[in-house]
Amino acid sequence: MQQRILGNSGLRVSALGLGTATWGAGTRQDEAGRILTDFLDAGGNLVDASPLHGGDTVADMLGAVIAKRGVADELVLSVASGIHPERPVGRRVDCSRKTLQKDLDDTLARLGVEHIDLWSPGYWDGLTPPEEVA
Repeated sequence: MQQRILGNSGLRVSALGLGTATWGAGTRQDEAGRILTDFLDAGGNLVDASPLHGGDTVADMLGAVIAKRGVADELVLSVASGIHPERPVGRRVDCSRKTLQKDLDDTLARLGVEHIDLWSPGYWDGLTPPEEVA
């Protein structure tokens, strides 16, 4: 699989990324493990672990697969934060510094990794000043 340099960061990512939105909501852990192994074997490394659709289940399941297979160093992990689908409409987006930091800490713990390679707000938050998000 082709790899590309991400901007001028020097980070090499696969031309295709693996989405995990259905993990835990239709994709079982054993199947997720096979999918990730096949993806890595095909030369992929970019994995989106954003909990925007599957809630915490995505990070928990991906973390278990990473630990079982010992592949954390082979992955480029991408995560979006600040979106909470379980909250009522009007309170689902919170990209305040406090919430983003909590989301990051929670995601790192669930994934069982020390860093995330690409981290971004998941949606525009009109209530939080852009300077605070940045």
